[in-house]
Amino acid sequence: MGSCALPLTLLMSLVHSGLSQGKPVVKVKPDQPVFRGERVTLTCHIQGGGDIQTYRWFKDGYTDYTYTAAEFSFTADVSFSGKYTCQGARSDSWTDLSDAVTLTVSDRPILTVKPQSSVFTGDTVTLSCDVGSSTGWTFHWWKDSNRESSDDAGTKTISSVSVSDGGTYWCRAKRGEYYTHFSNAIKITVRERPKPVVKVKPDVGVFRGERVTLTCDIQETGVWRYSWYKDQYNSRRTDQIYYSAGQDQIYIITSVEPSHAGLYRCRGNQTETPQYTEISDRVTLTVSDKPQPTLTVKPQSSVFTGDTVTLSCDVGSSTGWTFLWRKDSNSESGDYAGTKTISSVRVSDGGTYKCKAQRGEYYTHFSYVEITVRERPKPVVKVKPDVRVFRGERVTLTCVIQETGVWRYSWYKDTRQENRAKKDQIYIITSVDPSHAGLYSCRGTQTETPQYTQISDGVTLTVSGECVHHFITSL
Repeated sequence: MGSCALPLTLLMSLVHSGLSQGKPVVKVKPDQPVFRGERVTLTCHIQGGGDIQTYRWFKDGYTDYTYTAAEFSFTADVSFSGKYTCQGARSDSWTDLSDAVTLTVSDRPILTVKPQSSVFTGDTVTLSCDVGSSTGWTFHWWKDSNRESSDDAGTKTISSVSVSDGGTYWCRAKRGEYYTHFSNAIKITVRERPKPVVKVKPDVGVFRGERVTLTCDIQETGVWRYSWYKDQYNSRRTDQIYYSAGQDQIYIITSVEPSHAGLYRCRGNQTETPQYTEISDRVTLTVSDKPQPTLTVKPQSSVFTGDTVTLSCDVGSSTGWTFLWRKDSNSESGDYAGTKTISSVRVSDGGTYKCKAQRGEYYTHFSYVEITVRERPKPVVKVKPDVRVFRGERVTLTCVIQETGVWRYSWYKDTRQENRAKKDQIYIITSVDPSHAGLYSCRGTQTETPQYTQISDGVTLTVSGECVHHFITSL
């Protein structure tokens, strides 16, 4: 098109009004809008104007082109967009000016996606290839570099998307032999639908009166609204939401009761987009009565001085406890472990020990155990007939322990253990000889508990030559 700079107002003032035809109407083919590269025909239709000799076209109010035919054709470009009017003339008389028709020349279709370009697996995505309100188009779809489909509809729906559906999408439209440019590209990202995890503090096994905190943990960024479910969950029912006030991530039970026991689940819904997570796996919360720890002592509650004693305070399989220890009426330990070890006990370590467990602000009952500490007994070796004996005599050594119990005895001669297989209290030498002389001692070990005595003081056995008896016979 050329471009004359003659204003429309000036042009109209010069129009001769001696001959008046019907008002022209501008018609456009193809339908609006059109795209760059399409062949466009404008027709100036004047009813009863069969003798019109000249047609004049105006674009945006300026004379743009004078033509002898009613049709004006051109190859569209974006710069051709504007308001077109026309009028016709017979000799030197012009018709009225037509109403303006707006021609829109688009560069390419507009591709949009709903609900959004970043979605979770299982969502439905709809792509729309928009060429305006015009008709007669077919649409061709591309994903990445591959052509996918052709359809008369300008929408493409992907139901229940998978990760493999992610990629870059384009469209273009065809009308007749004409193709539009490719649309803008839209990158669709498909992520695995997140699955929340319900975390419970202090533990899934709690006790009446404890404070319980459940947290719905979603490993996915976003602004989430949370729904909590207790016991059976049915995705088709909404009346099973156990707690939804505020729809917070954290659900707190300030003082748990047996009625709170059950199966808990949660799910997240994003507040800015219609996206939701999977339902979490269930977490079973159990509520028991206030516990009394189990207090045990090893090796046993009755021990000798010098032994090592270990007390264990156990609340079962639940976690998160600290432990408080007392002896008699006094606070005994600043150590909050579940075990308390007393090394090399003394008599003064005997007494009543008790423990209780604490979790948060919650305390269990006390448990008790009595520990008795006795002086470690020291055996005494007794010898019959005497510590001084003669070759050939029968000698009996006895290990005497002044402590009740079932004992196993060990004998030592000159600090070496004597006759390891013999564990009796009495050690008999049936016919003593000089090799039996030496220092004898013993020690006792209880068979039912790993307790032992001190080692006795040594007793020295001496063996002399044969004893000869002279009998005087009275005559």
